[in-house]
Amino acid sequence: MKKWLLVAASMVAMPVLAQSNGGYRQVTPDTQAQVQPEVQKQPAAPKPTPRQRRSTVGTGIGGTQVGIAVGEDSGVAFRYQGYQATIGLNRFSVAVDKTFRFSGHPHFYWGIGGKLRNDYYHKLAARAVFGASAQVEDFVFFGELQPTLYLVNDTKLQLEGVVGVRYAF
Repeated sequence: MKKWLLVAASMVAMPVLAQSNGGYRQVTPDTQAQVQPEVQKQPAAPKPTPRQRRSTVGTGIGGTQVGIAVGEDSGVAFRYQGYQATIGLNRFSVAVDKTFRFSGHPHFYWGIGGKLRNDYYHKLAARAVFGASAQVEDFVFFGELQPTLYLVNDTKLQLEGVVGVRYAF
């Protein structure tokens, strides 16, 4: 029993060591209040640039985009938060679509919409959109396949497509 008391007394009397700056220093009751863990300050994160603040980085979705499209409806292409419109200039047409991302694939999308075309006589169509897009800096490159069902003046199903680039604001 005396042995155990002697071991316990020596443990209490033994100086306590605290880690400081990669080494150890002795802590006595007088200096114990001075020993606090040292907190190293992390440098402040840089503020994001306007390009980094966009929610469209890498995916081409969201935000406002304006550009050109070449294909069945060659002309001006617009996009705003999942809605896209194309004004065809080679044969006057207006197409509007609502697009959705495939889950787990941020660069691929699908959508539904409609189209009005003035090609010798007015044509109204319903269409689906299947596309892919990739953003490089402020430019969004895209390609789409559009199965289009013309309903007025001539009922027929046609596979159309466009490729283009839009500038993201």
